[in-house]
Amino acid sequence: MKLHKCDVQIIQADTRYSNGKNTEKTYFLVHAEQRLSCFDYQQSEYAGKALALERLAQGEHPDSFLVKGVRSVVIDEKCAADADFFFLKNVVLVDPIVSETLAKSMLNDRLKVHLEELVIQ
Repeated sequence: MKLHKCDVQIIQADTRYSNGKNTEKTYFLVHAEQRLSCFDYQQSEYAGKALALERLAQGEHPDSFLVKGVRSVVIDEKCAADADFFFLKNVVLVDPIVSETLAKSMLNDRLKVHLEELVIQ
C-alpha cells in the first residue's frame, strides 16, 4: 500500500489458541491515538442533538460533553487536517474515519474491510 497520512502504531500481537498453541498466522494491533474535532454538530444525526446544539450555542466547548447514539456522520473536511485515518474527538463511535484515498488503496489491495461512505462538508 502506498504511504498515507496515518498516525498509527502497528504492534505485533502474541496470539495463541485456547490450548496455548501459537496461531498459524501472525496478527497485529493497530493503535491510533489521533482524534480530530471535525464532527459537524449541525449536519450530523445523533441522540440528544437539540441539547448539544443548545449547549454549543450557549458557548459551551464540545470537549465538555460526548456525542452518543450517532445515526449519521458529517465531517468538516477543513478540520480533518488531511489525515487519512483518525477517530472523531468527543464522539462515541467505535469505527475510525478513513479518507477516500486510503479506502481506495484498501480496496485495491483486496483487504476485506467493510467501508461506508460519509457526507463531507
